[in-house]
Amino acid sequence: MLTDTIGTILYEGKVYEGNDLDDMVELKDRVNGLIVDHVVKNNGGVVVGFAGEIESEGFYFIDPNESSMYGPTGFIFVDEKYLKNFPTIYGERTNSSVWFSKTNELYDELTNNSLFGKGKFKTSGYFLVYNYGMGWGPGGVLNEIISLDEDYKNLFTVEGGKSVGNSGIADDFVVVNYTVYDENDGLKEREYYYINNEYPKKVIIPVEYNYHYNLKEVINDNEFILQTEGYDEALDNVNMSSPHEIKCTITSEGILTEKIN
Repeated sequence: MLTDTIGTILYEGKVYEGNDLDDMVELKDRVNGLIVDHVVKNNGGVVVGFAGEIESEGFYFIDPNESSMYGPTGFIFVDEKYLKNFPTIYGERTNSSVWFSKTNELYDELTNNSLFGKGKFKTSGYFLVYNYGMGWGPGGVLNEIISLDEDYKNLFTVEGGKSVGNSGIADDFVVVNYTVYDENDGLKEREYYYINNEYPKKVIIPVEYNYHYNLKEVINDNEFILQTEGYDEALDNVNMSSPHEIKCTITSEGILTEKIN
C-alpha cells in the first residue's frame, strides 16, 4: 500500500490534475499514472523522481563508446504529441528527450538496428530538476522497444568508434552528425547527413568536418541553413572562433552548400 506517515497523519499521496507539478509535491503523489518516489527540496529548488513507465515515440541517437563521459548512452527525442506523457514542474521540463544509459540488452538491440532511427518505446527513471544544481547525467532506463521503423535499419552502423548526434530536427528531415574521436578525445572525423523523414536515406552535406554545425533555419522545401560558432576542433588551440553559416540546397544530384556569413 502506497502510504506513509507524516507527523501523526497518514499520507496516501495526492493526485495532480494534468501533468504539471509545483514545489508542494511530496512522496507518493501521483501524476500521469506515475508515482513520486524521490523528492529533494533546498532553497527553492526541487528534484523529483518518478516510479513507473512512460510511453513515447521519436528519433533515437546512440553513442556506443565506452570511453565517453557516461559510457554508452542514447537519446530519444520525443515527438511533440507524446510530451504530454512527461510531467512538468511550473510548466518546465528538465529535458524534452529521454537520456538513457546501457543498462540491459535492449541498448544493444537498438545499436545493432542502427545508431540512428525511429521507434516507439517504454522508459522509466524520469526525473525533474527545478532551480537546483548545475548538471545531471543520464537517468533514463529503456524498458521496452514497442516497435522500430524498418526504413532506418542499418542506416548508421557501428564502425571504428563512430557515434551519431543530433544536429537538428525539422518537420520533414533530420540532420545527423556521424563522428569519431581518437584515443585522446581529439576530433578525427565527422560527417553530416540529411535524412528525409518520408524516404530515409543518407545524403551527405559537404561541409568542413572540423566545425560543429546545427540547423538554424528552414527556408523552404529545398533550402535550409546550418550555423556554427566557428571553433576549429581540429586545432590544439580552440580559443579562436570563426562563426559562419552555410546555406544548403537540396537537388536531384545531392546537396549543394554555400557559405553565406
